[in-house]
Amino acid sequence: MTGKVVLLAALLLLSLPAPAVQDQPVVAQSTADGGAGVAAVAAKLDSSRRYLVQIDGPPGVPFTARYSAVRVSRNPSETGSGNDDGAVEGTTPYELELVAPRPDLLYWRYSIVVDPQAPAAVTVRIVDAGPR
Repeated sequence: MTGKVVLLAALLLLSLPAPAVQDQPVVAQSTADGGAGVAAVAAKLDSSRRYLVQIDGPPGVPFTARYSAVRVSRNPSETGSGNDDGAVEGTTPYELELVAPRPDLLYWRYSIVVDPQAPAAVTVRIVDAGPR
């Protein structure tokens, strides 16, 4: 009888759904309402970690985005201090990895404004992807 109980318990455990994978922590998030709005986020980041910029919406929605990154290192003569501004064009879903040029920055801030080129709700978020 004991063997049947163990077998039954094992079958019950195997039939349980697997635990959901924990989502990555969202650092900042904004949604364009689907009209003529934009989605904008800005966040101070930790240079010892990696981040992802995710732009989601209905598949295939074209967008343009402007971004700015400001970083300050401990020694101004070292590489790592400065800013980076630019533009990105793409379609949803879109993902971009952010990694600071140095893991020991005093300050790191990233901003992005996403402008959907079609009437659709588009969400932009920065998520923490863990240590670098």
